[in-house]
Amino acid sequence: EIICDLYHVDQENIHLAHQCIPKLYAITDAISASGMPDGNYDFANTKITKKNGQALINSTVLAGSVINMHDTFKNLVKINFSLEKAVAMTSFHAAQYLSEDNKGKIDRGFYSNLIVLDKQLNIKEVYLYGNLISWVIVKFLKKHLDSIIIISKFYPWIIRYNKFKGLNLDNPRYFTKVTRTL
Repeated sequence: EIICDLYHVDQENIHLAHQCIPKLYAITDAISASGMPDGNYDFANTKITKKNGQALINSTVLAGSVINMHDTFKNLVKINFSLEKAVAMTSFHAAQYLSEDNKGKIDRGFYSNLIVLDKQLNIKEVYLYGNLISWVIVKFLKKHLDSIIIISKFYPWIIRYNKFKGLNLDNPRYFTKVTRTL
């Protein structure tokens, strides 16, 4: 596994690792300041400063990563990985490593968890288990609520959102299926 925020590992070493390690996959290793605006935060009882995509202790020591998987994917493409290799590194190889044999690939028998991107690699649509998820509501409400309801065509979901820790969409434990609606 490798952190592709371009601070922990530079682009030359990401390419070298990819050549040397079969099925290398990217991780975020993101800390709680991920997804939050630049500013000062507490992490593991240590004061950190998040600024320009970095989390630093005393303005010089990396405190952890604040990248998300989408930006990891964009970084891989930016440093000349093909779309296919970037997808493999940000989804398929990790799914294989975790023995999630029905994820990370578009094929018969696989879960339909996918992201539709535009030409600039911005997220346009998200499908979770084949259901189109509306992310507009997340972007609008995450500043105001402790829990966010994500509206799906078939299933509503609640995402637990902590205003102080941010929204971690990479972690499935943050998703809770709504079993009762008003």
